[in-house]
Amino acid sequence: MIDCGDPGSPYGGFKHVTSTTYQSVVQYTCKPQHHLEGVSSRKCQANGKWSNEKPVCLGNYKYIYFYSLSSAQFVEQQIIR
Repeated sequence: MIDCGDPGSPYGGFKHVTSTTYQSVVQYTCKPQHHLEGVSSRKCQANGKWSNEKPVCLGNYKYIYFYSLSSAQFVEQQIIR
């Protein structure tokens, strides 16, 4: 029996898989405020490897840095898109 093993979960996301054997499919989703970069599903192949590369989930936010005169240091603020 061909088994591709654990396909891994993307940082900031989840994998949905019921089996890791030949022809099985894994689906990927992201946590709220994140978006998927890459394929949303992969298939276990005859060579025992998952198709494509594992995707990543990137946060939907930007960072803005302010310089605080009172503390004389940079202050990071997260802005949600």
